[in-house]
Amino acid sequence: MDIQKATEQIEKSGHLVFLVPESPTLDCLAASEVLASILAKRNKKVGFAGSLTPETIPNADLFPYLRTPPQPLREFVVSLDTSQISLGELRYEKHDNRVEIILSPNSLPIEKNQISFRAGNILCDSVLTLGLKDVEGDRPELPPEFFTEHPIINIDNADDNKYFGEINLVDAKRSSLSEIVYELVSLLTGAALEKEHATLLLAGIVSASGGFSSPQTNADTFLAASELMRLGGENQTAYGLVNSYLPLGLLQLFGRASVRTKTGEKENVLWSFVTKEDFEKTGRTPADTSSVLAHLEKTFPQKSATVLLSQNPEDGLVQATVAGEQRVLEAIRSREGGEFQSPYLKIFGVFPSFREAEVHITSLLKEIL
Repeated sequence: MDIQKATEQIEKSGHLVFLVPESPTLDCLAASEVLASILAKRNKKVGFAGSLTPETIPNADLFPYLRTPPQPLREFVVSLDTSQISLGELRYEKHDNRVEIILSPNSLPIEKNQISFRAGNILCDSVLTLGLKDVEGDRPELPPEFFTEHPIINIDNADDNKYFGEINLVDAKRSSLSEIVYELVSLLTGAALEKEHATLLLAGIVSASGGFSSPQTNADTFLAASELMRLGGENQTAYGLVNSYLPLGLLQLFGRASVRTKTGEKENVLWSFVTKEDFEKTGRTPADTSSVLAHLEKTFPQKSATVLLSQNPEDGLVQATVAGEQRVLEAIRSREGGEFQSPYLKIFGVFPSFREAEVHITSLLKEIL
């Protein structure tokens, strides 16, 4: 990542336009709030293009800048129909509290109905994208040429990012956007973060890393979190924000998983089935299986085991992840192999269908329970 090049581009930009996903994660919101508010304090004109609204913000008190996200500034165009009029002179005069635009016709007088007003181009020196894999797609609020006319600073930690920016701050080894933004603003300002900003970035890291349990969690993740706490980041507030924030798409996935459940006839086992269409319709991914299992355990308690069968949107194969008593999970792992994912067991191997997965796991559980 070329952090230095990004800071140089930001420094020479007066107007910066932010782009975030339609359903931003808490990590994305935290990184956006901190970066945008710091840039605004450095006298940069910051605007958010797209669908970011106050309803998107989980806690307005912790997101004072995004509470009323500013729109990008635009030119204002005064248009005169010259098909019937010859214009001799155009000038403007400044007064104490106003500016007058003066049009001087050559022959015929100018009528009011010959003048119109409209919004012009977005004022933009650089585009900052956070958490976007690509900028292609339907963005009616932006003209098609917008992305080719302005340099893009692309900030992301997804391994399938398209590297569409002139400057790409993309690192799939980072657990969160907040880590990348922390490094960026530290170099940009050369000063310590305010404790409110440190708390937000800490919340972003905790949320994106699944409480420091995701495969992307590494020594750098813990180092960034410890530095943010040293700067005044409040651990309790950060975790409280994480626990209170659930994106709409994830809530929808919870609903789909809850509707498609059943209990085994003899064994005290809850089954839940998530199809590839469920992931596609909600905009979520198989990375959310741990969150879905946590929801199922809370909604349907006191089960010996909860089995979530999820279908990969890319290849249609079915993966089994199990929650339950530790002895049950250890017994499954000893027979089938698997890895623990805070604190659930993801079974090694995949199945071609839900039916085959259910039959195989049922037989296995009958031996154990």
